[in-house]
Amino acid sequence: MESSQWLSVAALHKRQAAQLHALLAHARCHCRYYRERLPESAATPWREIPFPTRRDVQTHFDTLLVEAVPAAHGKTFDINTGDSIGEPVTVRRTQLTQLFWEAATLRDHLWHRRNLSGTMAIVRHFDCPVETSRPGR
Repeated sequence: MESSQWLSVAALHKRQAAQLHALLAHARCHCRYYRERLPESAATPWREIPFPTRRDVQTHFDTLLVEAVPAAHGKTFDINTGDSIGEPVTVRRTQLTQLFWEAATLRDHLWHRRNLSGTMAIVRHFDCPVETSRPGR
């Protein structure tokens, strides 16, 4: 991420297009929700991808899950978002998506020049006991 952030706009667009192509091909093949909704074109631009709403994610969770996760993405685990109106959203992550989330969070800390030698506390509520030996649980 450190080296790619300094690429030219054209180089970033080329990499993004390749990743988008692979993502859409996987979604068309392995996700019931997107199999019915994605345009057939391999060159689908972002603006033509039907992003699910919060309600869609809540009501179509099972069909939004892919039928096959690439082995290189590691194990999966579910997380729940908080919601002020009491309707949380559950999403499934992989060890790889968790790694990217952690890298992006670290990048944010570095960009904002936060003091990383300090202590950070995060307050969260879990409805069930937390299994501390497993990340994301």
